[in-house]
Amino acid sequence: MKHLFILTLAGILLAGFNVSGKQTYTVKGTVEDTTGVKIFLVVSPDAGISDTIATSLIAANGTFTFTGSVEGTTYATISVEGVRKRPLPIFLEEGTFTVTYGKESNVEGGGPSQKIAGQLSAIDQAFQKEDAPRAEKFGKARTAGDTVTMNAILEEHNAAEKIITDKKEAIIAANSDTYVAAQYFAAQITRFALEEAKGKYAKLGDNAKATTFGEKIKNYIRRLEAVQVGQVAPDFTLPTPEGGTISLYGIKGKLKLIDFWASWCGPCRRENPNVVKLYGEYHPKGLEIFGVSLDQPNAKEAWLKAIKDDGLVWKHGSDLKFWQAAPARLYEVNSIPHTILLDENNRIIAKNLRGEELRAKVASLLD
Repeated sequence: MKHLFILTLAGILLAGFNVSGKQTYTVKGTVEDTTGVKIFLVVSPDAGISDTIATSLIAANGTFTFTGSVEGTTYATISVEGVRKRPLPIFLEEGTFTVTYGKESNVEGGGPSQKIAGQLSAIDQAFQKEDAPRAEKFGKARTAGDTVTMNAILEEHNAAEKIITDKKEAIIAANSDTYVAAQYFAAQITRFALEEAKGKYAKLGDNAKATTFGEKIKNYIRRLEAVQVGQVAPDFTLPTPEGGTISLYGIKGKLKLIDFWASWCGPCRRENPNVVKLYGEYHPKGLEIFGVSLDQPNAKEAWLKAIKDDGLVWKHGSDLKFWQAAPARLYEVNSIPHTILLDENNRIIAKNLRGEELRAKVASLLD
């Protein structure tokens, strides 16, 4: 979600500016209406590490201060102990920052990276205000079961969001060789298919590509390239429901289907009857299915119950690591249900087919 901005000459001059070397920062801020007593400055996992680099007590009047140094521009977030609120992003580098943490959080000051980020943040905040009445109307329409109104509001929202996205990306284009540009695309990279991801990466300058976020985008592209149709699927091994292990290559069949799912996933459970029917019809002809669950830690019983309740009589495995499951990261699976169809030599034939499309593909290969 995004909004209007006029590119200034100063913003354009910042386009090639990336800060490196030791950077000393001071963050002074105010927390509005909080019961928390501590506030944290955390280097984001998206920057390659996760570490609380500063902690401050919140004074009686709501004020706090962080001081410290980082090596080069560093993406971090600010959060308050015990407060369920999205962490506030901040781009640390040489300078003094002024922060308001509350209903409308804001970061002012800082260096060139924070100034670019501030432009993007202002667009987001303006759009959220514009979109709030739509969200309220949509909720009322959903409660009333008024799908016509819901669809109309959704179309209006999507059209407005497209305009905002274009305006934000105009700012990124004017600052394409910066740390902020690389972070902007890296934050949303898993939404993109291979060619779109390559296009986003190509828009970055060499300095942006050399950042941690630039490397993240490049590595994502490499992983996607390795699991495209026509490639040999990489092997993996998982624990089984019975306590043993099972590998993809250890499963033999004329046709193999990797089915990424989870007990908590409604669309997956609704799709399971179609997969059960498919297996019953084509297993005798050589179809094997490997169910890969993205269930969460300590959710083994829920996983096993779903297998039993849904009648999933094929082979299963899971490391119970949710979205960080090793096969999900290996295959860049970022939504489920997700299927990958392999031939007997483990070469990828098709991806993300479901329902009648999946059945038609299997039928064309085994009938």
